[in-house]
Amino acid sequence: VAKTKKLTESFGWDSSDSFTQHDVQELNRILCDNIEEKMKRDMKAGSAEPNVVSELFEGKLVNFLECVNVDYKSTRTESFYDLSLNVKGCPNIIASFEKYTEVEMLDGENKYRADGFEELQDAKKGVRFASLPPVLHLHLKRFEFDFMRDVMVKVNDRFEFSKEIDLSKFVESSDGTDIYVLHSVLVHVGDVYGGHYYAYIRPTADGQWYKFDDETVQKATDVQAIDENFGIGGEQPPDTNGEDDSLRTSPTLRPRFIQGRKSFNAYMLQYVRKGHISRLLGPVQDADIPKELHDKILREKEEEEQRKKERAEQHLYIHVCIATIEDIRKHDGMDL
Repeated sequence: VAKTKKLTESFGWDSSDSFTQHDVQELNRILCDNIEEKMKRDMKAGSAEPNVVSELFEGKLVNFLECVNVDYKSTRTESFYDLSLNVKGCPNIIASFEKYTEVEMLDGENKYRADGFEELQDAKKGVRFASLPPVLHLHLKRFEFDFMRDVMVKVNDRFEFSKEIDLSKFVESSDGTDIYVLHSVLVHVGDVYGGHYYAYIRPTADGQWYKFDDETVQKATDVQAIDENFGIGGEQPPDTNGEDDSLRTSPTLRPRFIQGRKSFNAYMLQYVRKGHISRLLGPVQDADIPKELHDKILREKEEEEQRKKERAEQHLYIHVCIATIEDIRKHDGMDL
């Protein structure tokens, strides 16, 4: 059991915030931005520590526009820390990357006015990846606005992802090393207006999966971490039934839950570049742990051992209260 209260308090949350729906992608961006800003301030103050946030999570993409019939090309390079991929209409993660990098034709009434040319031009517009980061955060677009029904819906369409993906064909001048291994799966259970997050994490690339659900950490299988979180299909409008999330884990009630309005599926994925696994997911050495954290862990272990000892020896002791004659004289009332 791992308590999360101190973590949520570090966000400035109180008890009411803990029960308010928060978007985990937004939280991830805020957390990375704050850590990166703190590192930048430390570097200005003379710290030799590198900006590991950008080293780990920053990729580059190129927005381009090319005219078909004349010599005109415009490009703009920008950074990203995560990518939002379409779920609806995409059966798997590769199809979603193909959709993301799909070239749009600007023709007909949508022709482009290029600088230096009087006539409107046919053009191609799209996105290419200049580079992908060592740790790739992928946000799956499970929520969207349904204009026909004028309501936000959760997209529960089946969306497959694998333990290993090769993204080399999406990267300009790739050297063939843009191969990624799945490290964690963040799951959302619920609907548009309410729900719950939990995560499956594999600390080593070829090791055991663990499920982190609030205070509880337990082992999980590949099927539980991957296959069961592809989605079950269909769109889900806001749920007002108040159905219990415990149905998700009940073997006898689970079929009824899957057919119901609430659903669980992957919402964010984290992949690690295969060539960086030994460096990023290698065994933790004592020298890697800050002394302050090491000392704190030792104190917590000692305190926990002391509490266990006290609980184990509780039956050996009895609490006795002694009232003297003087105590009785000074007591006002019938009860003692």
